[in-house]
Amino acid sequence: MNNNTDWKKWLGSISRHAAIPTLVLAVIAIGGIGGAVYGQKDQSSFYIKDIAGDRQALKEVVISGELKDGFHSNRFSISNGQVLVETDVYEQPEQPDLYRYSRGGFKRIGNREYEVHGLGTFSIMAREKTPGGRYVGSTSAVHPALVFPPGQSENSASISNVLEYGLAASGDNIYFTAPVTWDYGGRTAIYEWNQKDFTATGDPADLPPARTVAEWDLTPAEEDSVKAMDVLGLEAVGDKLVVVTIQNGELLLRAYDRKTGNFAGEDRVPGIDIGHNINSGENQPKGEMSYVSEPYQAFSDNEAGTLTLLFDKTVMPEGAWAMKIVCFQFTKDGIITAQNLDVNDTDVQQDRYYGQTMMDYRDDKLYWVRTVQDNRLYEGDYAHDQVLPKHLWVTVYKDGQSLYKGELVTDLNEDTNAFLTMKEFNYDQMKNRNFANLAISGAE
Repeated sequence: MNNNTDWKKWLGSISRHAAIPTLVLAVIAIGGIGGAVYGQKDQSSFYIKDIAGDRQALKEVVISGELKDGFHSNRFSISNGQVLVETDVYEQPEQPDLYRYSRGGFKRIGNREYEVHGLGTFSIMAREKTPGGRYVGSTSAVHPALVFPPGQSENSASISNVLEYGLAASGDNIYFTAPVTWDYGGRTAIYEWNQKDFTATGDPADLPPARTVAEWDLTPAEEDSVKAMDVLGLEAVGDKLVVVTIQNGELLLRAYDRKTGNFAGEDRVPGIDIGHNINSGENQPKGEMSYVSEPYQAFSDNEAGTLTLLFDKTVMPEGAWAMKIVCFQFTKDGIITAQNLDVNDTDVQQDRYYGQTMMDYRDDKLYWVRTVQDNRLYEGDYAHDQVLPKHLWVTVYKDGQSLYKGELVTDLNEDTNAFLTMKEFNYDQMKNRNFANLAISGAE
């Protein structure tokens, strides 16, 4: 009986100790896999390829951004012409934040996203910027003294741009002006709310009222087409609020002090108009002409006191596409047009799905970082745009001339190649890397 007990104890001891080397081998195997994954995290390609000009043109700025998917992020910076990269491997997979403004959607400013409601009577709704972000609240309503075009009313009225183009932010305040077309009359204004004025509960009538920063008259085109204006949007540069308009075939910027509402200068750029103006009535031109789109991209630099506007441009009659870029410098005496150039890419096309663009005008130079794609093999084959090779271009302009063009070369396109070898393509942003959070700042 005792011998039988000793035998069982011996077998139990062998069994317990046999688990130890098995566990050790498992830990080594897991550690080896984890070490391999971690060891590969910094092996992505990141280097600059010079295409034209001298890379020294980049020495006065730092360019930064991310190349990311749902599992890791390569954070890069270009300083003094050299690339530095740090890699973060997420503890848990997370949906990439690849925000870029889309017409009719929320407009992201700071840590919130905003949406404007109304036609004639306007209010702003805000939510946190996180995906599915918590509703923050709405503002009190404003009712500018607009006179609608004939046959239009608050129930059905034309606007020059989606309402969110009328939003701007400076400090803790949000501003709005209505993007009206050239056939409105009456008066319009810039309104201001503080962030704490957004309220999710209570009677809307009890919400803090907006402050009127500045007001001005609107002259409808049927009365005077020279004075009539299309208000395309509102931008903020330092302590200035800038109304972006088109008037009499010119891009007109008018600035107001955001605290006092005092007029702070204007600047006109001839030869820039929008489609509905040049194609209407007696204004219709003969022969070649061009126009810009009402939607635009704006890039302000509060430190440098500059604003850069990027428009899509169409040249008729052939319908050729180009980009119109205008840079403005704000001074104590007003506004100056610093650069005015057209860019027409023929060797690449825009990345219209996940494309990212950042511009900054400082120290008499325009710095431009953007994603582009190889051209389609067959014109009109839009279905395969997302599998075309992508590139991150860095360009520098001075006095309207290109000083430098380069590419931040990465292994981004290997993501697409991996799917194509399996004769399928996955559009999931969790598995396909994209550029995000591009930024340009002055070098220290």
